[in-house]
Amino acid sequence: TIDAEDFEAYIRVMPHSEYPSASQCICLAGTQFTETILAQFGLDFPFPFTVPNPAPSFSQNMPFEAGSSKIEPGITPSMDINVAFNSFREYADICGESRLWGGMHFDAAVKNTIDLCDGIGTKSFQAMINLKNGNDAAFPDEAYQEIQPFEEAYRNELESTLGKKEAKKRLKGNKMDKCKGKNDKEDKKRQDDFVLPMMDNINDNNKYD
Repeated sequence: TIDAEDFEAYIRVMPHSEYPSASQCICLAGTQFTETILAQFGLDFPFPFTVPNPAPSFSQNMPFEAGSSKIEPGITPSMDINVAFNSFREYADICGESRLWGGMHFDAAVKNTIDLCDGIGTKSFQAMINLKNGNDAAFPDEAYQEIQPFEEAYRNELESTLGKKEAKKRLKGNKMDKCKGKNDKEDKKRQDDFVLPMMDNINDNNKYD
């Protein structure tokens, strides 16, 4: 047993609720989304695959070099290593477990999130197809009436974890608004160059009601 005052996470812990693990949810949803896309095209992923791996080539395996850790430079890892995965599910599980190993979550937050988020990736793919096909019926207005604006949700989260005084300091120094215009332009370019062509290709090969 370790007293809370004596515990320090291996990796920085963000100021939001510990339970459930959002990272485990993202890991699972991302892999399920990828599996769904590959299935639509009848493609198989080249398992096993290793990380790190320089995109787009899967033929050259570049290791995590010995001593390259940002937390323990010169010490960890003790030798060059690669991490190999034999399935998307194994990747999702290890991805989520890494949050436990880094000290950001307790075991229950990681394990219970799997049931909570199972299926989100597949539904996200279908939502993308519905958006592309203009299927407005799939997005009833009443489903979005209680969605909290991001700025309001962000402020409430900070206040609940840090207290109103500290949250006010954080919000005052927030640079999100200053970056918004630049980020909007970058997002638009990224959408024009990558997302829309990808969706056109998917839509041409798969017609959905």
